[in-house]
Amino acid sequence: MKKLKVVVYHVGARDKYSIANYFADKQMLHALITDYWFKLSRFMLFGRIREKANRRFSESLQDDRVYSYPFVKIIKNLWNRSQNLSADQIWILHDKAFTSFALQKMKKLKPDVLYGYTNASLEVLEYYKNHKNVLKIHNQIDPGLIYYEIKRELNLLFPELEKTAETISLEFIERIKKEWELADCIIVNSEYSKKSLSKYVSQDKVIEILPLIYDRKKKFKTFKREYSDRLNVGFVGNISVIKGFNKFIDVAKNLNSEMNFIAVGTFLLNDTIMEETKSYITYTGHLTIQGMQDIYKTIDVLVFPTYCDGFGMVQLEAMDNGIPVLASRYCGEVVIDNYNGNIIETADDIINVLSVLNNDRYLLQKYSENAFETINNFSQEKFELRFNLILEKYLS
Repeated sequence: MKKLKVVVYHVGARDKYSIANYFADKQMLHALITDYWFKLSRFMLFGRIREKANRRFSESLQDDRVYSYPFVKIIKNLWNRSQNLSADQIWILHDKAFTSFALQKMKKLKPDVLYGYTNASLEVLEYYKNHKNVLKIHNQIDPGLIYYEIKRELNLLFPELEKTAETISLEFIERIKKEWELADCIIVNSEYSKKSLSKYVSQDKVIEILPLIYDRKKKFKTFKREYSDRLNVGFVGNISVIKGFNKFIDVAKNLNSEMNFIAVGTFLLNDTIMEETKSYITYTGHLTIQGMQDIYKTIDVLVFPTYCDGFGMVQLEAMDNGIPVLASRYCGEVVIDNYNGNIIETADDIINVLSVLNNDRYLLQKYSENAFETINNFSQEKFELRFNLILEKYLS
């Protein structure tokens, strides 16, 4: 295959810039176009602001290949976010501004392949609609419209836990649908996302599954965790109903006399819930990168009971630390039942598995070793094999 000129474009630090880094490693990255890109030596930033900025940069990407917002555009975007607008209105404003910025750069770059993401691609895809020599790849980061439907249903089911979910506007929905129509190739990161998305995408569209890349930091040949008398059970992610935190509450309420329960992430439930549960759940709030590294040394088992997720990178982060995962089936296929964790559905399922692991530390250790090995399934080499098949299919 010839060396392609690939332009990756997205808002935020999608998948920790793994796609851009992959193409850069293969000497195919023509450009990364993004909104914020902070090389910290250029900025005097402190505390939480510095930590957020640190996530919007990748040392392995060359600056001359990255196009990002100038300072004036950053200020304008922050001002838009301060206005009294709904979440999807803010997204649409930001994403329209981003695609306009991205297009200005792309027209000069003459790419062979465009790799964009949900809700920040429409204007780009419209412009390149008739450019048959440009492959337009669209990465759908979540399972699609079903995510918003499930979120709404959960809000009605558990009104005491979370504030009323905003109704997603028709404009927002239409943007997403048009992106699907215009893309040459739709990529999702899990079988669950493919099944969910298939209900909304025209039958002539092929949806490709491409699991995430995970850049393993630890190179140990063997791995063994030490356990204290009381297991530390963790939840990592936005603390919300759609992430299944209601199940975590029920589990902690039942098992807190035997185990410790730790919740890491931004708290999105009603304020009263934290007050009611803080006696048996430790809330850490959002943590820095170093803070997350420390918490993964503490957690013995991760619970990921999501109702709807495109993949769930947290599963890989946990397993990279030898932490077994108890996950629902509504996310990326990382957990292999009774091997590196368990597939769970209800709070009772979680209680039963945790009780078994608490009493059988040999089994817990075995799960841990298997979890650590599982990360090899998401290496760059495995990703390359899968992705090359997709490229050959669409470029032939």
